[in-house]
Amino acid sequence: MSPRAEGVDAHPAPVDAPLVARARSGDVEAFLEAVAAHDRQLRALAYRLLGDADAMDDALQDAYVRAFRALPAFETRSRLSEALSALPPDLAAAVLAVDAHGLSYDEAAEVLGVPIGTVASRLNRARAALRPLLADRSEHTR
Repeated sequence: MSPRAEGVDAHPAPVDAPLVARARSGDVEAFLEAVAAHDRQLRALAYRLLGDADAMDDALQDAYVRAFRALPAFETRSRLSEALSALPPDLAAAVLAVDAHGLSYDEAAEVLGVPIGTVASRLNRARAALRPLLADRSEHTR
């Protein structure tokens, strides 16, 4: 395994529960602090998905507004986090490296210490496994 492999966690960073509690109580500064803590990663992911800086900005602005409005119903353990926890660590690491951290397949291969084809294969398997897990969880929250 590459010495850089420890740079990609198999699980997302935990949510700062006191910060979320402050934000849920209407503290806009706490919400902005939480957004700032994750903005860089969210921008990288949004840009990778959308491929356009203006579309990325629009999508994130919409997401942040929706997140603020949804704060009263927010649970500190996300459905995404639970779904990633259900994956084998090698699959979760591939998803986080590419989709969350914005690494290219080449960069992810180097970080994870595997060939680029293995990264692609792991992403395929992970995304296929995540689809039903996330669909089931979204149906339960409606």
